[in-house]
Amino acid sequence: MSKFIITDCGIRIPIDLYSKFGVRSIVKRKWLHFEGAREFVKSLNLKSLKEWNKYCKSGNKPRNIPSNPYISYKDEGWMGMKNWMGRDFLSFEEAREFVRKLELKSTTHWRKHWIKNKKPFYITVSPDRLYKDKGWINWGWFAFWLIFAPPIAGIYMALKVLKGGK
Repeated sequence: MSKFIITDCGIRIPIDLYSKFGVRSIVKRKWLHFEGAREFVKSLNLKSLKEWNKYCKSGNKPRNIPSNPYISYKDEGWMGMKNWMGRDFLSFEEAREFVRKLELKSTTHWRKHWIKNKKPFYITVSPDRLYKDKGWINWGWFAFWLIFAPPIAGIYMALKVLKGGK
């Protein structure tokens, strides 16, 4: 199996080919800054990764926007392809309101629900990770049994802060 060198513009070059031709440096491409590139891509109103790949192959993509943004912008604010295409998730409060209306009883029900039903693009399957520092306390507070007990959640959050957590 051949090993590869991946350039900062996402091109995979086999090491043996790289060595054979004595290439010593690969030209770094100057990408548009992350925010500007993302705004441009959002304006295209693409709805899926398939549409993004088709657009990249069409010849219409500007040269200063990478085809593999997850590589080029991995250290500059990358938050996934949905975010890249302008299909952002709901805020914590909006997501919690949406999920509570589903009346799920546990994380097992949560997983089973999204297996049986098509998940809207604006809801994440991992709210505990996405909303970690944006209001997340626990699954109970987000979706299940703490719906009618916000004072308990307030106490829980206060204890968490006192113990040094966020």
